[in-house]
Amino acid sequence: MELNGTDPYTWRRLVRRVRLGPSVKLVASMLADYANVDGTSVRPGNDRLVAVTELSDATVRRALKKLRELGLIERVFAGSRTGRKGLADVYRLTYPDELDAYGELLPPDELPPAPVAVTGDTAGTPVTVTGDDVDKPVDNPGTPVAVTADPDPDPPGTPVTDDQPPVTDDRNTGHQYRPPNQAPNQYTPTNKHSGCPDVVAE
Repeated sequence: MELNGTDPYTWRRLVRRVRLGPSVKLVASMLADYANVDGTSVRPGNDRLVAVTELSDATVRRALKKLRELGLIERVFAGSRTGRKGLADVYRLTYPDELDAYGELLPPDELPPAPVAVTGDTAGTPVTVTGDDVDKPVDNPGTPVAVTADPDPDPPGTPVTDDQPPVTDDRNTGHQYRPPNQAPNQYTPTNKHSGCPDVVAE
């Protein structure tokens, strides 16, 4: 692929939008710190990268390899191939002509896509799902809905239970009464009339 050199500031903005994983992004951030203003002469060395990132040597090597494969860095000098121990590789910060090689990028504002709010009558309205939501299940309009509201009131004729014995009609007098073991209350008919003295049975 054709690679273009760039300055550390522009390169950082691009790297922040690429999905690389935390360890690769950390190594990339350290590489930009060691670059010249034109993005060249990046040569911190693996030992220094291991020390400043606190990653293992194998993790740092894998991160550098991935950055090279994506065209985000280019190795211009292989110090390890000279046979001189401790001679670091030299890189420059780059980016390829085709950004499609990076796969899905964050937008230029570096924020994830906003979730789609669905309101009102949306039956039959197509909804575009982007990003990590592609594999998530979506509620369909035809899905049965569990009813959690109160059930319908009892139909007419359903007997109503009460804690107290029901009021019954006296067959002889036709008056309503409650069994005598129940204390009278505001609903219990009595023989007393408002404003009249108690009648004492002889």
